[in-house]
Amino acid sequence: MKIKINILLLGFALLAACDKQEPVTVGNAEKVEFGITTKSTAGNTVPDLSTQEVRLYLGEHKSEHLDDKKHLHLREKYTLTGSSFLLENMPEQRYKFAFVCVPKLDGMFSEKVPGTNSCDFNAHLIDFTPVLNAQAQASQASQALVNTGHIYRKVINRWLRSGEALTENVTLNRLNGQLIIDMGVPEDQFEHEVARIDIHIDHTPTEIYIRDNDNDEVILAEDRAKSFIYTSVPQWNVNKRHIITLNLLPSELQGDIFVYRKGDDKPQTFPFKGMYNRGKVHIKRNTRTTLEFNGLHKDYFTVKYAGFDGSQIGVDDDQWDGWQK
Repeated sequence: MKIKINILLLGFALLAACDKQEPVTVGNAEKVEFGITTKSTAGNTVPDLSTQEVRLYLGEHKSEHLDDKKHLHLREKYTLTGSSFLLENMPEQRYKFAFVCVPKLDGMFSEKVPGTNSCDFNAHLIDFTPVLNAQAQASQASQALVNTGHIYRKVINRWLRSGEALTENVTLNRLNGQLIIDMGVPEDQFEHEVARIDIHIDHTPTEIYIRDNDNDEVILAEDRAKSFIYTSVPQWNVNKRHIITLNLLPSELQGDIFVYRKGDDKPQTFPFKGMYNRGKVHIKRNTRTTLEFNGLHKDYFTVKYAGFDGSQIGVDDDQWDGWQK
């Protein structure tokens, strides 16, 4: 399923980028118009801009930066405020367009050196920390965060020539994964009443670069991992399965599950490491990793991987992949 967004850039608010002096084209002005979709379970609806934010990062190759092959000039950043999207009066050259959709939480964007307002496209990041913090602060992840706590991105490259007008649709790919811990019916699984379950996740990544190496790669920021604790309180004697759902960035899952019995401060501990045939458990992009609790025995969890709604990871490449000459 897809959420469709029809966007006109004239309805966007302009965010600060690098200072520049660009000539405005006259006569046959170049323009590009986009329609955007993100894969979702919600059906073909326009995203609720009260809960999601869509940004466009527009990169270009500037002559003064040609001696630095790692630097791609950030021409502009835009954030969506309307329902249509149009770029006009674009100088004739090649561009990189990075479309990003994130939860509308403070602090979702950062840089390699935070707060520098870098003019280097390749230095800009998506910061997943606000989602991790929001999940940790709740008694257990709210349904709103389960549904909206995802990040999407699509990076495309385009040549624009004099008098040319491009119109196309862009599909954004989900970058994060999801951890589902199914503890079963607590009173069937545990002899004594469970007071709470603490999920300790160690060294989970928090930031992803906007860039994708022109290959839809997820590039994690170096040394930006943190640890988080998520607390969940199961219901008792209601014959209901207790399921904990968390959105996380791709990585090896590290940490432990601590189950506290009522009136006992010493928990039962179930480490992620080795819980699956003494192997590793991973969070994968656009994939649900499900841990099904089998009870108190050696292999106490079964690990399953599945795409969201059975969808393939990523989407079909479009005809414009790579620089077009």
